[in-house]
Amino acid sequence: RGEVDEARGLRLEALALATAHDDPETLFRSAFGLIYHGAPRHWGERVRLSEEAVGWPRQRVTAQTVGLVLWFAGCLQMAEGQRARAEALWHQVEELGERTHVLTVALCAPQRDARLAVIDGRLEAALELLRKFVTRADELGAPVRGRQLYVFMLLAPALYLGQPEAWLTAYEEYAALA
Repeated sequence: RGEVDEARGLRLEALALATAHDDPETLFRSAFGLIYHGAPRHWGERVRLSEEAVGWPRQRVTAQTVGLVLWFAGCLQMAEGQRARAEALWHQVEELGERTHVLTVALCAPQRDARLAVIDGRLEAALELLRKFVTRADELGAPVRGRQLYVFMLLAPALYLGQPEAWLTAYEEYAALA
């Protein structure tokens, strides 16, 4: 509702309370909220917090929460031009997904592969990896979430390859399921 600064203040307060009350799950969730959401003027803070959070003890924190923090910390590192750091974090997410089979975490590795293919200019490979991503999401019982992410990730390679109809078709499939 346009209350971005107020939302940020509440997230910062939650982070402080989680620290004060030794609540690791809430600490990670609060950090995730600050890492994921934020105005451009808070970019440096988001990066610093993500770098700090990946080093926190993970006992008493759900795999989903740890996975999301690691995933988005990797995204911030990639945006900072730190590909090796991003890939190291994403590898931790992949291992966590294989170990725990948590849906959200398990879907991160195929997303990573498709994103890296786009970044590396392997657009046809990215399209194939994205199709495999949808298949994997279906296998894991998340067809709507899989197609939602597919539509989001498909836009760039479809446009770069001059295939906007591929994106439109994917969007229509998602809309029909959602």
